[in-house]
Amino acid sequence: MKKTWIMLTSVVVFCLTIAILVAFLVNRYDDYKAHMYLIPDGYVGWVEVEYDQPGYPELKQEKSALVYEIPPSGKLITSSPNASGPVTYYYVLADGTRKSIPLGENAMVHHFGTSSSSTLHGDGTTVHTPQTVKFFVGTTEQLDEAQRSKP
Repeated sequence: MKKTWIMLTSVVVFCLTIAILVAFLVNRYDDYKAHMYLIPDGYVGWVEVEYDQPGYPELKQEKSALVYEIPPSGKLITSSPNASGPVTYYYVLADGTRKSIPLGENAMVHHFGTSSSSTLHGDGTTVHTPQTVKFFVGTTEQLDEAQRSKP
């Protein structure tokens, strides 16, 4: 009887441990999303995404990826928060099909970065700059030209 009780207790503890671990991993997975940037075909220039902006639409979701439909201006504003995760880039052709944007040796995406800030003024007010992701789409030559022509 004592052996049965010990075995039953061990099984219950094991099952509870597994359940807690699964719950933790599922919760962490929800915070870790893939990011899919859909950029108009032929677009060359800076892409900028501002997060957490009330009154703007949330990012769409396609399977487990957040979808960034970049407008022709290159600037997207969303009420969604930023999240960690892998990133993919696609040109969206006129017929709606997607063409992968190269990375690596022939990269067409450069200087991916995130920024935000807060400034405390002497009167006690604080001005927050929203969290922003910014990157350049184009060849290295086009990036060099864009950087030379910055105001």
